[in-house]
Amino acid sequence: MEQLQKHYSPWQPKFPIDSDIDAIHVFYGFDNLTPQEIDEMIEESNRSGRNVVIRDLKPNKKVVGISITYKEYGGYKLNIFGTTKSRIPLPDHGGTTVKQAAIRGVEAFYIFNNETSQLIWIEEDVHGKALQYEIIGRKMSEDLVMKIAKSMNG
Repeated sequence: MEQLQKHYSPWQPKFPIDSDIDAIHVFYGFDNLTPQEIDEMIEESNRSGRNVVIRDLKPNKKVVGISITYKEYGGYKLNIFGTTKSRIPLPDHGGTTVKQAAIRGVEAFYIFNNETSQLIWIEEDVHGKALQYEIIGRKMSEDLVMKIAKSMNG
C-alpha cells in the first residue's frame, strides 16, 4: 500500500479499514495532443476527406485511477478515480434498481440487481480534490455495502 501511495500522491483517498487486499490495479493516463499534432490531424482529414483520423495514444505515468480487490465478503472491489466525469452504465433490462443514499453527507447512488451491488459517490479529499469512489460486490446487501463505505478512513 505504501508503494501505491507514491503513485497516487498527492491524492488522499479513503480506504476500508478492516479488509485484506487481494489485488491492486493502477490506471495510467495519456498525454494530450500537442497543437501541432492537432493541426496535422486536421490537415490529414482535409486531405483525405475522412472525418476520423487515428493516432496512437501516448501513455504517461500519471495515475488516473486505482482498483483494489479485497478478500472479505466473498471478494469485493473498490475503484477510485481522479475524474468525476465517468459514465455509469445501467443494464437496459428490468431488475436493476437505483437508490439514492448518502455517505459522509455527500450524495451516493446504490445500484443493484440479482447479481451485483454497486455504490458510487464523489467525495473531496483533504486537499479539495474530488475523487469518485465505487464499491462493487456480488450479492452483497445494501447494509453491508454502506457499512464498508462508512468505515472508510482518510
